[in-house]
Amino acid sequence: MIQHNAGVRPGANVDSGVSLTTPGPELAARIERLRASLAAAGAAGAIAIQPHLVFYLTSAEPPVERQAAVVVTDQRVCLLWPDATPAVPGWVSVSTYPSMEEPTAWISGYALSLGEILRSLRPRQGRWLAADGDLVPAVIAGDVLPLVGPQVFSNLVRTKSPHEVAIIRRNLAANDSAFSAVAAGLRPGVTDLEIALWCAHAMALSHQSAVSYAGNIGLGRNGEAAGARPTGVVCRAGDTLFVDLYSRHDHYVGDSCRSFVVDPAPAWAEKAHLALERALRAVQTELRPGVEAARLDGLCRAVLREAGLSGLLVHHTGHGTGLRAQEAPYLVPGSPARIRAGDVIAVEPGVYLEGAGGLRLEEVFHVTEGTAERLGTFDWCLTRCS
Repeated sequence: MIQHNAGVRPGANVDSGVSLTTPGPELAARIERLRASLAAAGAAGAIAIQPHLVFYLTSAEPPVERQAAVVVTDQRVCLLWPDATPAVPGWVSVSTYPSMEEPTAWISGYALSLGEILRSLRPRQGRWLAADGDLVPAVIAGDVLPLVGPQVFSNLVRTKSPHEVAIIRRNLAANDSAFSAVAAGLRPGVTDLEIALWCAHAMALSHQSAVSYAGNIGLGRNGEAAGARPTGVVCRAGDTLFVDLYSRHDHYVGDSCRSFVVDPAPAWAEKAHLALERALRAVQTELRPGVEAARLDGLCRAVLREAGLSGLLVHHTGHGTGLRAQEAPYLVPGSPARIRAGDVIAVEPGVYLEGAGGLRLEEVFHVTEGTAERLGTFDWCLTRCS
């Protein structure tokens, strides 16, 4: 995995047509959906500690290396925050603790403050529900419903609003600009480290602001590993390349991948990529509410098997994406999950040949009642460079 932070001149900005502030009514609707899920699970309240969940429920982004928490009951939404009170809706009550101290001091202050909030809200009947079993505060550890918390929050963030889809689409457009930069610059003699820098620069220019991204870059034989990352490999004639970017901007991830080849293109690469295109279209055709995730995975693998590429897709066929690069549902063998309207799903067939290289094609779709809308725009074909 590669990770970069890239930026352009401070203060630069463009009008993307996308508001970066989550609308108040949308935040309120999220809280009500959470409360309905808690009631159905027999829980009296929930606590969200993971930073992306704190943001999702309040629109306040926790500072790096500082802890925040949201506690939700049927009557209250309480936010614990370091130092100054953030801008949040009026129906969110905020408690603060000092964090500009030695780590042992502020961590202790956080724990004490959270304990006070939980004791004040603890129900006389019913049990708490935690967002993440690994982050359950000791003060409520005995009151947590096992395994229910992660499932409730996973379901909560899964359905994307038009506001969220617009941000994801914008992030994918930045990825597309990076793919264009790769197509323009790829030639014998460049390295995979240079390719990584092209991507960082193109995405920063697209957003006209800082952007953080992670991803995989598989150049030549290095691409035989699905999780390839740049190591200084030098491009040669006939090499294949896949560039998988899961860039993060405005809290959401844009996850997409395209493949390239430097002429003369090897015959195996052209054949394999055509199969990836057919597999992606086969999944898109069936990607609609009610379809089992396992069926979509099977469709993808069947296309590759018919092309003589059985066993070369060594990872999942796809996954949900949004606040995290990978979210539910996962398109994997045997999954009982079913596709829902509102899902945003990345489909990513790939093949990896030992001693030759790898190819991957990933597109993101927004599932509605009637169709699966493609959110990226860069061509699906194998891009040939010289």
